[in-house]
Amino acid sequence: MLIEVRAPLGYFRAVDTKRQINTPLVLALLILPPLLSFGLGLPHPNILAIFITTIGLWLTEAVPLPVTGLLVPVLASLYGVLPAAKAFDSFGSDILFLFLGCFLMGRSMEKHGFDKRLAYYLLGRLMPGSSFLAINLVMGLTSFVLSMWISNTSATAILSAVTLGILTSLDPQIPDEEVRHKVAVRLLLTCAFAASIGGLATPVGSPPNLIALKFLAQKDITISFVDWILIGLPISLVMFMAMIAILALCFPLRKLSFPGIQEKFRSLLRDLGPMSAGEKEIAAIFAVTVILWVAPGVLNSIYPELPWVETLNSRYSMSVVGLMGGLATFFLPVRDGDLLSPNLVWSETDKVEWGTLMMFGGGLTLGVLLEESGAAADLGRYLFEGGGMSGFALACLVVVASILMSEFASNTAAASILIPLILGAAIARGAGADVTTNVVLAATFGASFGFMLPVSTPPNAIVYGTGRVPASDMRKAGVFFDILGALLIIVYMLVLR
Repeated sequence: MLIEVRAPLGYFRAVDTKRQINTPLVLALLILPPLLSFGLGLPHPNILAIFITTIGLWLTEAVPLPVTGLLVPVLASLYGVLPAAKAFDSFGSDILFLFLGCFLMGRSMEKHGFDKRLAYYLLGRLMPGSSFLAINLVMGLTSFVLSMWISNTSATAILSAVTLGILTSLDPQIPDEEVRHKVAVRLLLTCAFAASIGGLATPVGSPPNLIALKFLAQKDITISFVDWILIGLPISLVMFMAMIAILALCFPLRKLSFPGIQEKFRSLLRDLGPMSAGEKEIAAIFAVTVILWVAPGVLNSIYPELPWVETLNSRYSMSVVGLMGGLATFFLPVRDGDLLSPNLVWSETDKVEWGTLMMFGGGLTLGVLLEESGAAADLGRYLFEGGGMSGFALACLVVVASILMSEFASNTAAASILIPLILGAAIARGAGADVTTNVVLAATFGASFGFMLPVSTPPNAIVYGTGRVPASDMRKAGVFFDILGALLIIVYMLVLR
């Protein structure tokens, strides 16, 4: 089924307007921060200039986000903050290569159609009935589960296309135009919001998760794959159920039933035919990768004293296992008729999110600058010792700030900016490892909770681009999610834990 997704004309006009003003904006952001930092005699002027320039470019998107990521080490070297070789060290981070491995496996799934097959299977086999609530629930769960393991963007792109096809079938059965509108908005927002929420549940579900792991590891605080799931899955499941309820309150519908909807999904699954050799292979690669991610942590919790378990944990890190899975796609052959070729060939990696990796590396470099210069610790000391604000009050403020920042900047940028500062603040206060971990994870989760605007997250932009979700409806539901998300994170991470 071929579905064309169109964005409203106004969306492209907004983008064009931004492009028209980017040249003077870029010049201002490159020139003014160093002039102000040095002219006012502020502490750490070099670091502050780089920090302000990076934040400004990320928030305004005057240049593409990956370009800003690459600019960070360049500025660090030009301003004499770090030697050139060390400025680029973060682009060799093991966490970055974990992401690369996941991207390669995701590209293989996309190439062979395994991602669509999995989505159709979940929608067709797990649908508990033909009511709209059942459709909405299973659509959301499918997006949630997919985004735990593949990028939120990919999960939303797949399911928004599926949803548009389903809406084409449902629209003739709904005579009332307002009801049709609410059905479309609820289903599409469910796809987008569930993808963002599901990304919290695993370390590989969202870029901020890996950024948090990297900076915590620098403070000798490690979180295993299993431990992250034990922390992230409960809060994401609660938020998922709250999402279903909030969308029902914001866009109420009478009881609707669509007989034959399960058969529609099963028909789409049948149309794919039997699993190809490539699909079976990437499914096996992915299954083994997940097992190797989970097994070391489980074994360590059961047999912590055994030497071979310790060896397993040290050698089979998340990054090594993830990259092993990605590289396996190039080594394992797939037979297509008389031809025998790799599961994935290098020329097919053009769709891998290389830009995300560049942005990720820039964010890590920015964190290194803040930490090694002492700027993060100084800011933390200022925040905690100034104004008499309690640690808990400041932690709550951090959660709110991370959510608000993620509305206007990508979640990766928000996490890259905030997490080093939060770590510096925790160190300045003398917080223990447990408190530091909880506060950092609270900010990390908040960075993925941007629900109000089309520009807040790629999933939001995708469903907005279909033309069936007005920005006003996204704001209407998103403001409740932001408020509820802040409260939930504060209660769960800062009170219950």
